[in-house]
Amino acid sequence: MRGFTNLGQLIQYAGSVSIVGASAFFSSCAPQQVQKKLDTQLSLQGHSYSREINAQSPFKKIKLSWAEASELMKERNVKYRKSILDKEQAESEEGVVKSFTNELRKNLGETVLTTFSPSEIASVIKSPIAAVPKQFESLTNLKNVSHSMTTQEWSRVSLAISAETSSREEKVKLHKLFREYHLLNEKNKVISKYEKELEVKELLPEHKPLIKPFEKNVASYKKQREAWLNRVRDFFDAEYYDVEFKNQQKSMPFYRTVNDPKFGDHNRWMLLDHSTDLVKELKADHKKAKPELPGLGMIKSSLGVDQLKASAQKMDLIVNQSKEQEFMRKEVRGMLKNWRELKVLQESIKAKELELAKIDKLSAKEFTLANQVYDLKMKELNLASQFWVKDESCWKSLASN
Repeated sequence: MRGFTNLGQLIQYAGSVSIVGASAFFSSCAPQQVQKKLDTQLSLQGHSYSREINAQSPFKKIKLSWAEASELMKERNVKYRKSILDKEQAESEEGVVKSFTNELRKNLGETVLTTFSPSEIASVIKSPIAAVPKQFESLTNLKNVSHSMTTQEWSRVSLAISAETSSREEKVKLHKLFREYHLLNEKNKVISKYEKELEVKELLPEHKPLIKPFEKNVASYKKQREAWLNRVRDFFDAEYYDVEFKNQQKSMPFYRTVNDPKFGDHNRWMLLDHSTDLVKELKADHKKAKPELPGLGMIKSSLGVDQLKASAQKMDLIVNQSKEQEFMRKEVRGMLKNWRELKVLQESIKAKELELAKIDKLSAKEFTLANQVYDLKMKELNLASQFWVKDESCWKSLASN
């Protein structure tokens, strides 16, 4: 046994033994703690992975009602989910300005209110006179703050409009997927009806010419069905085994009974598109119109800079107006052309359906007509859906249901 000459040596030895013991203890615990944390995280990751596999249902058909598909879109459609988050961001940024403006409206007349822009109101709220920082001391800096706040307001409005456009585009895609599903089902019913007749050992003479068109039609249906399923998979970002849609309670119009769609009603047809374009232009113009230093205007005027600038702006205005008129003509012609094509298509569908209703037995003519009606209805869907994003009455109707 080690001898100690004094109490101090004994205490020092005991301390060193305790430290070594503690180090050994913690050294032995550290790997256990790390392993335990790793196991916990792996377990959580495993559960998440398992849930995602089940959510994508790779070995079993899933059935979705319109309500279920709409909810699933909020979770799994990346573009739609982003549009929701962008809308929330735009609304939250509007909060202070909107609430303060509403308070002002209770106490001030419209004439007074028109002298305040939302951005200037926001700057007053955020920077009251009692706490004016140094950078606001000059008139120029105050103008810069107002200009900056207005720029932010334009950005907020632009974000809100862009989010609404993206949201509508994804909803229209879901409407199309539901309609396509039901059209494909109708085509499959026709195939099943003829399949029973063509499977018999002894074919009737009038049925023999149907064999090749039938086989070709079956191959076409399978190809179209698989393409539709892939679009559904991409829409929900999931590799589903198969999907069945049912109970589409809300639907978009085909305008079949509409002769005059009132395209001249700008607030119905072009509000969203033109708002998007105008916000971009006005935001760009606002950035160019940044306030200048006091006295700089007088110097520029004496040098004739303003006159040259005004002349250049006038030329730019003429060129831009010409481009805008050209674009608008093209835009209007495109809408009218699509509408005319839609109406011609619908007349053709109506005529062929009437002809089909007169046939009371299986024949090559009936089979051909049924498939022609299917093809025309698919084209009708593609044409009609081009109007849905623009048509404000569609979205008001859906919101009220």
